[in-house]
Order: sequence, then C-alpha cells, then structure tokens
Amino acid sequence: MLSKYVYGLSLGHFVVDFSQGALAALLPLLIAQHHFNYAIAATLVFAMNLVSSIIQPLFYSTAVWLFIRPFPHRLDNYPGPFNHRPGLRNARLG
Repeated sequence: MLSKYVYGLSLGHFVVDFSQGALAALLPLLIAQHHFNYAIAATLVFAMNLVSSIIQPLFYSTAVWLFIRPFPHRLDNYPGPFNHRPGLRNARLG
C-alpha cells in the first residue's frame, strides 16, 4: 500500500529533475526556432528553478506528513518530524 504512494512521489521528483535538464538542453533550439533573446531564455531557466525549489519541498513534506509519519518503522528508527524541519530549513538556504 505504501509503495504506490512512494513510487508516485518518486516519479514526480524525477519528472521535475528531468525537465530541468531537458530545458537546459533545449535552450539553443528554443532560441533559434522561436527567436527568443537571452533575457527570455534566462527567465525560462529562472522560472523552472523557482518552481522546482517550491514543488520538491512540497512533495517531501507531503510524503512525510501523509505517508511516512504514520509508519515510523519504515524510517530505520528516525522519525519524520525530526528530519523534516531542519531539512526544509536547509533547503531554503541552498
């Protein structure tokens, strides 16, 4: 039961990471075909990084509070709230 939720969250994390790499690879094509200038291309990269830095911590907090916290035995004896708050604080710094 728990594994399908973890797989779904992992898939979402993978899609966000993959799309960041794909955007970087597609930038020359977007600039050439759609006649984007470098300001628009930089805005696209900035928007992708901003969305990624918001979406991934939300995926993590959803996973901890909804799926992992009720099953602490699956965390190798490290409860979710112990790692949750410092991890999100550190993620905001980077």
